[in-house]
This record gives sequence, C-alpha cells and structure tokens, in this order.
Amino acid sequence: MRLILVRHGETDDNVNHISQGHRDTGLNERGRLQSAAIGRALRAEKVDAIFSSDLRRARETAEAILRFHNAPVTFSRHIREQSIGVFEGRPREDFKSFLLESAAKGMAVEDVTPGAGESMRDVRRRAEDFISILAEKYKGRTVLVVTHGGFLRMLLGVLLNRSAAESMTLFKLKNACINIIEVSPAGSKAHVINSVSHLGCQD
Repeated sequence: MRLILVRHGETDDNVNHISQGHRDTGLNERGRLQSAAIGRALRAEKVDAIFSSDLRRARETAEAILRFHNAPVTFSRHIREQSIGVFEGRPREDFKSFLLESAAKGMAVEDVTPGAGESMRDVRRRAEDFISILAEKYKGRTVLVVTHGGFLRMLLGVLLNRSAAESMTLFKLKNACINIIEVSPAGSKAHVINSVSHLGCQD
C-alpha cells in the first residue's frame, strides 16, 4: 500500500497563531494557491481512493487535488484534527501554557485532555484505527489522505513506530506538505518499507 499524506493549505488562523482544532476554518488566498500547487504536484500519481477530513480547510485542499483525479473520495470526521475544546479560537500560546502547566503537575502531555476536548493519545487511537482499516481494504493500492497537522503527527507515529509523545515534537509538518509512505501490511498492522518527505514537510 502506498499512502500520500497531505496537510491542508494555510488558513488565517495558522497565520495569526490561533488554535483551530474542530473550528471549521477555510483556506486563505495563500492556502488556495498551495492547494492548487499540491494538485499539480500529484497529478501524475495513480490514486485509487481519497480520504479527507470533513473540516472545510481540508475539504478545500482535497477539492483542489480532485481536479486532477477521478478517484472516489470520503470526507470523514474520523481523521479530523485534535479537538481542543475551550481553547479553539484562542491564541495558540494559551493552549501551550495549559500543556506546560499540566506537565508541571506531573501529567504526561499526550494524556492531557483540554476541557470538552480530547487528548493526543485519543487522536493516536483514531490514527491506529484508520491505518488498520486502510491496511485491510487497500492492499497494493494508493490512498491519498488530506488532514491536519496534529492528526498527521499521530498517523506518522503509528506508521514509523513512534510514541504519541515523540510524534508531537518529532514531525515538523508545514501547511500543504506531502509525505509519501510505502507500507507492507501484516495482519492489521502496517509496516513502513519506504518513507519520502518533500514539499517542505520538515524544517
């Protein structure tokens, strides 16, 4: 199985350092240009299926890619960004401060659950479930996934056998970046046999 993993294009909240989570923001002008560039960059790929978060910034990115592909597309809540509850729509520094305060109290950062939200470990479980579904249904095929930075970190962590805590800091995923992962399924698990990161995924 070949996975093409795409982070959505830029939004105004990204520029202004506002926490988004499940906040349904759309792309800004630069994000629309980035999404068009992703579509052109991937137009020669043979894609068998496309999965996208149902949040607008991911949908708009996926729609730009779909201009070049006739593959079936599924818009899913299951691959949304981490829900961060009361911190959505607030400065990103507020959420970072909350995580640091929780860590100072002895809590593992990946287990911290913001009010009315979910922990990063919860997000990792969603990523594990998603990979298991893909490994079962898309053996030998190419699947393109359009989603969010936090979810992608957990997805890459599952594929590359990194913990939730490691994944939070290890993977630097800029807007509109692409990771291409080749996996060999074994049972319900997916083992990476090749990984390529390009279009600005890493600093």
